[in-house]
Amino acid sequence: MIALSSYYFMQAVLTVVTLYYLPLYLQHEGYSVAQVGLLISAGSVTSIVAQPLWGIVADRWRRMKKLLIVLLALSLAAGSLLFQMETLLLASAGFSLFMFFYSPVVPLADTLAIDYTNRTGSSYGNVRLWGSAGLSLGSLLFGIAFGHWGIAPLPVVFATMCLLLIAVASQLPSGSNRQVKPLQIRHLRELMGDRKYLGYLFAIMIIAVPFRMNDQLFSVFMKMRGATDFQVGLSWSIATLCSIPAYFLSGRLVQRYGETRLLVFAGWMFALRWVTVAWLYDPIWLIVHQVMNLVTVPIIYVAAVLQVTKLVPPHLQATGQAVFTAVFAGVAGFIGSTAGGWGMEKFEPGEVYFAGGVVAAVGTLLTFLWSKYEMERRTAHGAERIL
Repeated sequence: MIALSSYYFMQAVLTVVTLYYLPLYLQHEGYSVAQVGLLISAGSVTSIVAQPLWGIVADRWRRMKKLLIVLLALSLAAGSLLFQMETLLLASAGFSLFMFFYSPVVPLADTLAIDYTNRTGSSYGNVRLWGSAGLSLGSLLFGIAFGHWGIAPLPVVFATMCLLLIAVASQLPSGSNRQVKPLQIRHLRELMGDRKYLGYLFAIMIIAVPFRMNDQLFSVFMKMRGATDFQVGLSWSIATLCSIPAYFLSGRLVQRYGETRLLVFAGWMFALRWVTVAWLYDPIWLIVHQVMNLVTVPIIYVAAVLQVTKLVPPHLQATGQAVFTAVFAGVAGFIGSTAGGWGMEKFEPGEVYFAGGVVAAVGTLLTFLWSKYEMERRTAHGAERIL
């Protein structure tokens, strides 16, 4: 439990560097908002392929901890190359290579964590909340540091965080030794032909588009509203700090209300969050507004990940989580960063967030309709068995 919590904490600190401050570093290097969005979207496209691919490797190899460490080491090497690139094309290639190795790390860690918590009877949310603690503390400290020394030292910070994360990963518990069916190609075809699973992924992807746009471009949005580096860091710190109690309570909330109800509730809160951001111009109010993270990000993430474990058979858990992350972060990230970066250059940034609120509302409605359809289908099948 301590090793997993420490890992999520350190992974979150690294995420602060690669997700929150990398866009600002790229702007510091002379890239426009649209170019930053394009570069990040290139990495998102790569993750769409990389996450399922490495998920298949994990399910076949069954040595997820070792694979996780190897991928982190390769991420360090690829990320170090990224910071040496001097043109948009080369930087996009470098970021894509980094994402090829780093993007599968999150679903692999989630698979290990869920396996461990199921075996020990502990709560996945209680482990996951340490990620929010890492995001909060990392955002605050890096906001202070970069506000004082500037964003230029980011490559050194990145390398240091990678090395620390690898050290912590070496202490993670190994996966369970339970016997599962050996992974075969027909199992993958069955998974990708499962309409229930695919319908769920599509609905979640729609919700995730403005979610990922915000993750990748909110720091830029704050700067466009006149925020300092410290205020950018403080805003992320407040958001992630508010996630901690939600992660702590998420296990009980899932048991009481179920994954789908929580997804629909948090989805509507997401839509409200993005629409209201559109009307805020003062960085101080944008920081205060981050409190809405309490009823959005942690609830959606925990409920969505746990829902996947129910939709996917045991021998495809790593692949199922990887495909989910590829859609949630990869496909949605590509759409969100590309459309968001382009939109913020062509329109008033608040209008882009308002559009994101509309998209989140559509995704939430689709999730509700998916749930209702599956419930009616189960009821109909149950009635057929009785007859």
